[in-house]
Amino acid sequence: MGRSLSIEVVAEGIERDEQAQMVRRLGCQIGQGFLYSKPQAADALFGQAAAGFSERAAPSGALPDRAPDA
Repeated sequence: MGRSLSIEVVAEGIERDEQAQMVRRLGCQIGQGFLYSKPQAADALFGQAAAGFSERAAPSGALPDRAPDA
C-alpha cells in the first residue's frame, strides 16, 4: 500500500533475522526493533546522537543484510 501511495514505510517490531528478511522481501527498506537496538535511557540516546551513532545502526534506518554483532 505504501508504494502505491508513494510513501515511505517503516517496519516496526523487528526482533529476529527472519522478520527482517521477510519485510525486505515485501519491499520495506526501513525498519526498527530489538534486533537492531534495545530500549535505552534518554541520556544514552543523546550521547549516541552526539557521537554520530554507532556502526550497529544502519544509515537512515535501512534494513541491513544481517543483524549487528552484539
